[in-house]
Amino acid sequence: MAGVFFNTSAVGDHVDFRDKKVIIIDDFQGIRTMLREMLKAYGAVDIDTASDGIQALNYLGRKRYDVVLCDYNLGEGKSGQNILEEAKIKGYIPTNSAWIMITAEKTMDMVMGAAEYQPDDYIIKPINEGALRTRLEKILLRKEVFTEIDKAIRNKEYEQAIALCESKAKSDDSNAYDLLRMKTQLCLQTGKLDEAREIFVQILEDRSLPWARIGLGRIHLMNKDYLEARSLFEEVIEDSRTYLEAYDYLAQTYEMLGELDKAQDVLMRAAEMSPNAIQRQKVIGDIALKRKDVTVAREAFEQTIALGKYSILKSSSAYIGLAKAHAEGGQSDAAMKTLEQARSEFKGNAEVELHAAVTAGDILNRMGDKEQAQKSLAEALKVMERLGTKVATPIALDAAKVLLDLGDKERASTVFSQVIKNNSDNDEVIAQVKDIFIEANLQEEGQKLIESSRKEVVEINNKGVLLAKEGKLEDALELLRQAALKLPDNPKILLNYCQVMVLYMQKHGKNSRLLHEGRELAERVIRLDPSEKRGPLLLATLGRMK
Repeated sequence: MAGVFFNTSAVGDHVDFRDKKVIIIDDFQGIRTMLREMLKAYGAVDIDTASDGIQALNYLGRKRYDVVLCDYNLGEGKSGQNILEEAKIKGYIPTNSAWIMITAEKTMDMVMGAAEYQPDDYIIKPINEGALRTRLEKILLRKEVFTEIDKAIRNKEYEQAIALCESKAKSDDSNAYDLLRMKTQLCLQTGKLDEAREIFVQILEDRSLPWARIGLGRIHLMNKDYLEARSLFEEVIEDSRTYLEAYDYLAQTYEMLGELDKAQDVLMRAAEMSPNAIQRQKVIGDIALKRKDVTVAREAFEQTIALGKYSILKSSSAYIGLAKAHAEGGQSDAAMKTLEQARSEFKGNAEVELHAAVTAGDILNRMGDKEQAQKSLAEALKVMERLGTKVATPIALDAAKVLLDLGDKERASTVFSQVIKNNSDNDEVIAQVKDIFIEANLQEEGQKLIESSRKEVVEINNKGVLLAKEGKLEDALELLRQAALKLPDNPKILLNYCQVMVLYMQKHGKNSRLLHEGRELAERVIRLDPSEKRGPLLLATLGRMK
């Protein structure tokens, strides 16, 4: 199962609830009162209650709770699952807190859905006072070991958090695997792939744990060892059919191998077990659209939109995808109506406005209305100019392709050039650019544009490095700062800029602004390219400068 609850078999002393901060989230006053009285009987004093998702998230955003008791079904509005996913994304849940999902349902959909977002446990109503206390104590006693680690993570002291996980794992046999799992998560987050790999291999030599096998598979996936990754994810699914995380990573691997049919199939198998995972439904839609499987794409995007109604994961791109699916199926009116819904639902969002205008231009062009298509693209380009470098690569590619289809090669080339420079070492994006030019019978022009754009990035990087070597650190900083502003997704530009920051501070002393910016750059590089070795090295160096 995707969310493995903490093993609660070994328990020592009782928990002192007097110093625990608790929140109860339930839409029924009677249940809130009953749970409050139970917790008071355990000794709890600091108890808050919330009747809906908005109120609950306001509390969670202001205060760090030791215990969260959350009903799964809260009526109209955010569900318990919506609250949990948003609290995790926003970092509202300490590592050492206990989140218990409460439900009256026993359906497979609910159990799998709850498990995917990894609460620590869930309880079926009616609630027994003794059973609730026992479960809470088991979880809290085991999680006490994470208190120091959580503090280090909150302070972004990742090296210290990793060291704490390692030292505690050596002295605490009962929690060793949970601590090692936390250590590998931190290693993956900070780009320490080799260190994480070593732990996964050691664990698998001792026990066949699904999460360790998935972790090893993830490293192979990051390093583009797709066949090794595929083998590991397939093994997990064969041994643990309900471990849904493996399905998602296997689908990613199939997609990288160009096996879109298999990627779609494996995700749909996962969706049958857990149909309420919004991100998985969105990926099914994206893959089905690439395969021109219009029916599946339309159903998946519609499901994504429905699930996202009250979710932080509500996605404008699901509306755009649905519009494209309608257009592929020859339903142009439905496509244009969906784009209007996207504009309405995300009013004031310039990126949504841009993507809707680009997609409308594509649909109008297909309908043969070139004049209206050009008007829509002109509107899109105005928004694009306003957004500058903040335009996401997929949207920019869509815009460039439609411009090319409309015969506006000059403006299309300008947009393509920016995409290439921002992704000069991203083989997947470069391949997409090549495919668009091949489809337009402009293969030679496309290749020249790719080469010239990549050359420009190399020249900027080389100039910055040369200035640094000559000791002109301020000039190097300014050159690379401007380059990073224009190309915020190019790892090499960001790395060189970060490296010059380090050199500058080593010479002139610590600078709080450069330290903060440098850490953000190194973390961004790790997210953009986890296999890049310099990202974690620079992050560690900056950490030691604090």
